[in-house]
Amino acid sequence: MNSERSRLAYAHAAFASYLPTGSRPPHAEFSAAITDSIHRCASLGGCECYVAQEYGDHPDAAPTRMRWALQLASDLSLTGTRRRPHPVNEPHHERALTAQPPPTSWRCGG
Repeated sequence: MNSERSRLAYAHAAFASYLPTGSRPPHAEFSAAITDSIHRCASLGGCECYVAQEYGDHPDAAPTRMRWALQLASDLSLTGTRRRPHPVNEPHHERALTAQPPPTSWRCGG
């Protein structure tokens, strides 16, 4: 996977995670949340379907969460260091989408 596709896949996994929108987790917490999302979505690329569903179900909140997820995926490298502090443009708030991340083994169309 090239770096841009990897960033997008990790952003989708962050979007599908239990992390609250606007949070700035340390690398260990980010990694744990991504691992959980990947497991629930059945693959790293599988979270894309969950993101699409959330955009359909919550079109008002999904763009804010996706901007946060993309920024988080950009700021946190896979080596565990934060590249640079970068404020998220939206105010910090708890996740406004579904109350829970995707159910265990959530899959597209399932």
